[in-house]
Amino acid sequence: AVATRLVEDLRRRSQRRAPAPGGLTEREWEVLGLLAEGLSTKEAAGRLRVSPTTVRRHLSSAIKRLGAASRRNAIEWLKGVQEGERE
Repeated sequence: AVATRLVEDLRRRSQRRAPAPGGLTEREWEVLGLLAEGLSTKEAAGRLRVSPTTVRRHLSSAIKRLGAASRRNAIEWLKGVQEGERE
């Protein structure tokens, strides 16, 4: 369900060329979405066809951009945005 919403959201954004919420890149948004689904770093890397190191780098960048304290906080932020609680 989260992945479907994420993919639909990314398609709409790419058509509008609007930035992802929180100043995230589309890839950072995508990585957070996969992790929010419960995928491990390795599983997300496989889905995106990148290395786990690349996923960790995108995650680290997203955490910094959001000013989040941790992976968990960044994922909670993403879920809040998807549920319409935050922007």
